[in-house]
Amino acid sequence: MTTHTAPLSDMIACAGNQEVACGASFAVIAVDPDTMVSETVFAHAGPPMGAATVAVPQAGRVYMGSFVGDRLISSADFLQAVP
Repeated sequence: MTTHTAPLSDMIACAGNQEVACGASFAVIAVDPDTMVSETVFAHAGPPMGAATVAVPQAGRVYMGSFVGDRLISSADFLQAVP
């Protein structure tokens, strides 16, 4: 799951300008469904994209999209590295 870590004022500013990539900080959180223990597995702020609302693993990468702007980012699947 994802969470926004930027102040609310940053999120409101992003929502007001759909033509520019939002750089608001966010984190991807892994949750163990058996224990409900959570761990931050990825965090990002600034360009090329921020304010992620979704993180989807696919074919060895994790694709993240935002509620604002026209971009998505991807990373090597950080969950595969967790023992």
